[in-house]
Order: sequence, then C-alpha cells, then structure tokens
Amino acid sequence: THNFARAVEYYESARAKDPNATSMQMELAALYVRLGRFPEAETILKHLLAAFQDAADPESLERAIECTRMLGEVREGVGDARGHLETLMHAKTLQETVVARSKGDPEVSHRQRRLLAETCIDIAERLATRHEAGSATSHYEEALKHDEGNLAAMSALAKLKLNVEDTEG
Repeated sequence: THNFARAVEYYESARAKDPNATSMQMELAALYVRLGRFPEAETILKHLLAAFQDAADPESLERAIECTRMLGEVREGVGDARGHLETLMHAKTLQETVVARSKGDPEVSHRQRRLLAETCIDIAERLATRHEAGSATSHYEEALKHDEGNLAAMSALAKLKLNVEDTEG
C-alpha cells in the first residue's frame, strides 16, 4: 500500500533541511499534484520556476520545462483551463529553446524534438476541447514537423479534420 502521508512528511523534512534540493522539491510537487493538493504543489513549483528563470544550461531548462508542465497540471486540477493552456504554451517556448540549442547533438536533438512534439499535441488537445479547430490543427501539424512519425498526432489530426468537415460540409 502507499503511505502518502509519510512520503509527504519525509519530503517536507528533507526540504526543510536542504531548501535548494531541486530534485527532491520536484518530487514533492509531483506527489502533491498526484494527491490533488494543488496549492502546495503550486507554491513549490513557483519557487522552483523563479530559481530557473535565468537558466541557460540544458539540464536547468529541462527541469524548468518539467516544472512548467506540472504547473499546468495544477492549473487543470483547479479548473483553470485557460491557465493550463497558457502554461503549456510557455513550456513549448522553453522546449523550443532547448531544441535550438541541441542541434549539434543529433541524439539529444531527436529526443528534444519528440518532447516538443508531445507538448504541441497536448496544446492541440486543449485547443480542440475549446473548439478551436484551426489552432488545434496548426499544433498537430507542428508536432508532426518535430516528430514526423508521431502516430498520436497523425491520428488526432485526421480525426479533427474529419470532424471539422462533418460540421462544415
């Protein structure tokens, strides 16, 4: 069985001892998200994002992206659909920076482009839910530019286009 209360206690104790332990704070925020304790998660994530604000190294940027996406989950969890979408858009901007900086290493670049495609898909899904078919289509197409073989993007784009034609035709 899971003893979430004990895990939270452990993480909070460790956080008090070393407030700069980024990985541990990210794990605690993820646990709070999982438990639906969104205010606590948001506090930690905002603190981490402030620390990553001027980050330039790839590892810090990747952590900033992870925190930003988690903050999006928090926004979604509290029913803030617009905030969730805005947060995903910010994560996409950060991911684009990482992709641009990783062009010298084909393996890293490929992995980062796949992650960027996933973010584009997440954005497209939210836009489709809001009945913004044109913007959703653009983001699915952008996902395919970053990851040409992404079956999820291909399938979702095909379904979206079919649905748009049904309502327009």
